[in-house]
Amino acid sequence: MDFGPQDLVYFDPKTQAIIGPVEWTKAGLPKPLAMKEEEEVEDAKGKRHRRKRTYPWGTVRSLERVLGKKKEKEPVSAQVLDEALDKATKEPFWD
Repeated sequence: MDFGPQDLVYFDPKTQAIIGPVEWTKAGLPKPLAMKEEEEVEDAKGKRHRRKRTYPWGTVRSLERVLGKKKEKEPVSAQVLDEALDKATKEPFWD
């Protein structure tokens, strides 16, 4: 399947692969997609219990940024602004 950058998809963090499009409930909320394995956690009282994990979901664009496949735009440095201000004081566009 080919997804666009705005499509909402489930994501497998272990294999770093897209599983499929997000499914919705009748109430308009995303359905949790359960992982096969469970996680053992300890609560504040020291009791251990198993917790079912679900796959995270998000847009394809946000997942690419998280994985480092797509770099975010670098901000303009302050040095460029200083150069522009110097040029504006020496050579103004208005007379």
